[in-house]
Amino acid sequence: MPGYDPRMPVRWECERCGRTFGRTGQGHTCVPGMTVDAYFDGRPSVQRAIYDAVAEHMTSLGPMEIEAVGVGVFFKKARTFVELRGRQKWMNLSFMLDHRVDAERVGYIGGGGGRHFHRVRLDGPQDVDDELRSWLTASYVCAPD
Repeated sequence: MPGYDPRMPVRWECERCGRTFGRTGQGHTCVPGMTVDAYFDGRPSVQRAIYDAVAEHMTSLGPMEIEAVGVGVFFKKARTFVELRGRQKWMNLSFMLDHRVDAERVGYIGGGGGRHFHRVRLDGPQDVDDELRSWLTASYVCAPD
């Protein structure tokens, strides 16, 4: 499985697509995963540069699974807590926190049950700055194992 980390706790694996999830029988779009390289093949190079900047920080935080599918790249512990989704010339980065962030560049997606989902538009790797890295770190810390 692309991005598999053997240090992660055992989770439910869908028999049809081979992807893993935090809950048995979890609803999902049943598509097989792919490699990160395959996801970025044929996409604008700025998207790969954004991913590389995000992934460099994320992988420094500790164990997680990185899963690429047709719609984007997911960073997962027991569940997805950060997503990167490609657009024409930029990427949407979504992250989950246990509190709401009020910042000009952050869009609030919604929340409930102690989870708040946010979105940031990334036009290039320079947008992965200290402020964004602090939100990504907090997202990793509050994501369930």
